[in-house]
Amino acid sequence: MHQIHLTESNRLESLSQTFKALAFQKGKNPFAKRVVLVPSAAFKSYLKMDLTQDENIGISFGMHLMSYEEGLVFLAEQFLEEKQPKKVPKLLDLTLLLQSMMLNLLSASAAGQHPQFLEPLFGYLGKKSAAPLKQNEEKKLYFLSKSLARLFLNYSRFAKPGALNFSGESESNFEIHLFNELFNPKSPWTTRIDKLSCPLKPAGCPQEMEIFVFAPFMTIGEVEFLKKISTKVPVEVFTLTPTSVLFDDVISDHEEARRKRKTPDDGSHASEKKNSLLANYSLLFRETQKNILDSTDTTLGLYLVEAAAREEPAWWELIQPEHLLVGRNEKMTLLKGLQTDLILMRVPEERLSIEEERLSIQIHEAPSMLREIEILYHELMRMIEQRRESADPLEPCDIQVFAKDIKQYEPYIKALFGSSNSVLKYQLVGERASPHPLVSTFIQLMELSFGKFESVSIVGLLENSSFRKKWGLTQGDLQTIRGFIEESSFQWGLNQEHKSRYFESKGFQKCDYDKSAGTKEDFECDVLQRLMGNASEEMGKKIEIKDAEVVASWFSILNSLQQELALFSSDLSKPIREWSSHLETLLERHFCPHDDKEEEALLFIRSKIRELHTLSRLSDDALCRFSTVYLYMKDALEGSVTNEREEDLNSVRFSSLLPHHAMPGKVIAMIGLEEKVFPGRDPQDSLDLLKKTKATFFIPKVSDIDRFLFMETLLSVRDTLYLSYPGRDSVGEECAPSSVILDLTYYLDTAFTLNGSIPSSMIAFSHPERRFDPFYFDESSPLKCISPTHYQEYVVSLQEKKRRAASPKEKTLTGAVKESVCLKDLSSFLRNPLASYLKAQGLRIPRHGEKVAEHPLEIPKKIKRLARKKLIADSDAKEPVPESLPWLSPPLFQEHHRMKLRNEKETALEELKNVGLVPKNLFTLNLLPYRDVDPIQEEDSLHIPGVLVRDRTLIHGSIEQLTPLGLVRIHTNFESEALSSLPALAASQMLVPEEARPPNRLFLLGKKKKGVVTLGNPEDYLACLVDIYFEGIQKPLLLFPTFLKPLAEKNPEGLRKAIEEAFNPHLENEVSDLLEWVYGSKESINVEELIEELSEKARLIYAPLLEVESIKKERDN
Repeated sequence: MHQIHLTESNRLESLSQTFKALAFQKGKNPFAKRVVLVPSAAFKSYLKMDLTQDENIGISFGMHLMSYEEGLVFLAEQFLEEKQPKKVPKLLDLTLLLQSMMLNLLSASAAGQHPQFLEPLFGYLGKKSAAPLKQNEEKKLYFLSKSLARLFLNYSRFAKPGALNFSGESESNFEIHLFNELFNPKSPWTTRIDKLSCPLKPAGCPQEMEIFVFAPFMTIGEVEFLKKISTKVPVEVFTLTPTSVLFDDVISDHEEARRKRKTPDDGSHASEKKNSLLANYSLLFRETQKNILDSTDTTLGLYLVEAAAREEPAWWELIQPEHLLVGRNEKMTLLKGLQTDLILMRVPEERLSIEEERLSIQIHEAPSMLREIEILYHELMRMIEQRRESADPLEPCDIQVFAKDIKQYEPYIKALFGSSNSVLKYQLVGERASPHPLVSTFIQLMELSFGKFESVSIVGLLENSSFRKKWGLTQGDLQTIRGFIEESSFQWGLNQEHKSRYFESKGFQKCDYDKSAGTKEDFECDVLQRLMGNASEEMGKKIEIKDAEVVASWFSILNSLQQELALFSSDLSKPIREWSSHLETLLERHFCPHDDKEEEALLFIRSKIRELHTLSRLSDDALCRFSTVYLYMKDALEGSVTNEREEDLNSVRFSSLLPHHAMPGKVIAMIGLEEKVFPGRDPQDSLDLLKKTKATFFIPKVSDIDRFLFMETLLSVRDTLYLSYPGRDSVGEECAPSSVILDLTYYLDTAFTLNGSIPSSMIAFSHPERRFDPFYFDESSPLKCISPTHYQEYVVSLQEKKRRAASPKEKTLTGAVKESVCLKDLSSFLRNPLASYLKAQGLRIPRHGEKVAEHPLEIPKKIKRLARKKLIADSDAKEPVPESLPWLSPPLFQEHHRMKLRNEKETALEELKNVGLVPKNLFTLNLLPYRDVDPIQEEDSLHIPGVLVRDRTLIHGSIEQLTPLGLVRIHTNFESEALSSLPALAASQMLVPEEARPPNRLFLLGKKKKGVVTLGNPEDYLACLVDIYFEGIQKPLLLFPTFLKPLAEKNPEGLRKAIEEAFNPHLENEVSDLLEWVYGSKESINVEELIEELSEKARLIYAPLLEVESIKKERDN
């Protein structure tokens, strides 16, 4: 009789080697079926690669590899006897089943009196009666179904057999009703725990079989199942463990505190000394060990310890005969010392000394997510360059990067690692990565049914080669079609009637806001007129006859999409099987694979559609709208097929952090380690029935799983562990570091010294906001923003730049020009005049969150932000960046700026259309800081000499989102955005002769307030503003935006109120800090004197805002 055999190790490489030895040892039947259960797709790839590279094996076939979840169900079907064969639903299957059941319940309720247990469901949907569902309510129901599906799967894994019997409660709780209906004895569905609890078949396995299980975490029910089938066939289980010591009695700080609360403190619960990192981050390892040890026949432990540990008595006395020493010629690093502490479970009573040249653990705080990726890129480049001449160089394929959700970082990764200037290739892989482009295009095609029939979205479909191939178009034809659209006014909508219906659906009282051309119908008429040569000059040039075929194909695409999407966008409800047939037709009609990868992606989409069709036959097949099917397909398709190519195997791999995704590698980076994100928090789910009963197994929390993932990552890294977090999130809110970082640095500080110092003072770095901050170029700075080679090039180029700047041949301002001012500086001054004053002095006060340390290099254990002195050098007052080196124009910033401008332009155009203003385009005007240059015309931009004010001051800078109607700005704060945009408006108006000027208008569009600001005389306004600016950078002027109106109106009470709000200690913003720096307290400001001094200046600045015309008036006019 067999029994489970367990192999545990602190390294995945050892588990893989043991597996190969057991699975392919001599004397074994080569035709035996080897069933291998793996915890992730990443580990599956790693295992197959390890097998193919093994000289003694050289193959990766002869095995049946499957996921751990699917493998358990497969084995149950092979060895266990069921009275009636039933299926175990997956998450998305269960979601659609629950959606169908609830739709049927609500449909039946609409025809008669609804049961009492449906009242909470009506409350969730915001319905007071059983009226038919609207489309948004059906979408809301889908997300509820998905949440319930996750809970039901948790019940299926963690509840004890028999604990899920809720008979007699169906009429009081709609969740219980759904559960009982779905898993009743006559249903074709069952829970996994019931599936695994069935008795063994009397007969043995029909063929010789061996079972190998790599398990990240195992419940008691899963262990009992494997123990049951181990009486029939051999079962080998492989688990990763952080320590060689049995640690089932080592509890976390949280468990210890909870135990003390439950029992009186009689002295028996005195805290024992323990390894805090191991205790707090190994709960799931500990539970797995506890569940499986009693069910094993024999246990093999492969515990690898660094050979350098023999040199340290504190480690040497803990080394046992079962420990295997590795790395005999390698020095101990901080990372290896930490891993040695874990495997030996050393309790730090003394600090061990570590000496290392290259930091094996690094912690980086970045000002933003964008800078976090840029810092990562250059740190990886530095690591590669430092190891280039070593015997074991670092390659991109040796680097793995993880985030809690990698999709949040995807735009920044693509902008930098995917740019043409990047020397590092990359891949986004894993379950949460972006899908194959063909899959993304198919999702985009389905999404068109919920949109406005926008030309931009339709042209986006043609970016995919398989879509173009199906319609017989080339890349050149795509450019031709883009030209047709740009020359016409086709923006969105089928016709004017379609536009009116859209406006009505959005709640507009009037539907005539957009009477201009711009629909598909108008576009077709326009193109046909141009093709026949009957078009006027305003409609554009004649279309050549050679482009007639492209025009025909484009019309066919538009008409085909109009007909097909009309069905999907309708309010019709159909059975799921009919929707699946429509989707298959949509796929076949619009896609033809271009290569093997696209063929694979097409087959994948088709398989998901067929799964949907199969599922409809096993469910009630309720009537639903297309929105339900779309949400299911989107979930099924996203993140399942990634765009991996063989030529990109030597690339940096980015992935979301999931169980067993961190494979052994030289460098592993974890990004986005901010508080509340990692470790995550459990949602307060009132629907969770397991929380209401004590009849459960151990149920891990989200935070437990995340700590397990961090420990798993720590065990997989071999050379460098890189951790980072953004100091501010995507909306500018300040972020604190994750407790993972705090716990790690606290442990390192108590257990080690690094190069004679506390580790946290050596490994933690806080980066400036800008890449070329002077701090990076200080010789004593531990940070460098670029790789060593580029750093030396920069220093040489900067010296050459300074030499050329001092040369008399250097271009200078000509004529009577005495000074120049950038529009950006004028805008900054209007937003915050005191900050501009400090900047002019080359200083600033510490930003919010920057703590002042007594010693500049001292960094507290709990990782505070980098702090220097009360007034510190302003990072904006930096040396000019050399223009001759192409790598100094950061592709990340270039791409990010282009994306930002594109998004702003699209938003501005959309907002203008919504209020009845439809300019053909928005363009950018670049005023150069010279007078003796020729204008340069580019796409959507014009470069011209700067504007001269009073024949002595040159105004230069960029003016974006300019239209013939005026200047357009999207705002979150009306007055602040209006003030900061007035200099650009004035400068743009001065370029046009007074008699030919369009209205001097500034359109401010926001969610709550929309208005138009009109500027009277741009020359006078800009001249006054320049005079005030030069005075304001010589002495502090309290011309804050909130002060301007009471100052201009000479309103003492209003000014006192504004000052009091600005000094509010709870705000802790830059304005309050600056005022405190200048005046100390609000009592120090004399309101009357301030009005006397600044009222005239405030009136000049604020005058355009005294009369603001609403957008409604603009429309009516």
